[in-house]
Amino acid sequence: MTFPSHAAELAGAFAVYLATERAKYLNGKYASVNWDVEELEARQEDIISKGLFTEGLKGVFSTVA
Repeated sequence: MTFPSHAAELAGAFAVYLATERAKYLNGKYASVNWDVEELEARQEDIISKGLFTEGLKGVFSTVA
């Protein structure tokens, strides 16, 4: 498998972005380095309000009273 020559730079730049205050809305969320940061920021309200990019368990997990 080959990777684009810019893969390391892309990952590095996204990691730096995630460390900034601007990316605080992505804390605890799944994200990919190849997603457009400007588009993510434009959808910030949806990401937060709809709980996008998160995973969780819902339901009854115990019958112990």
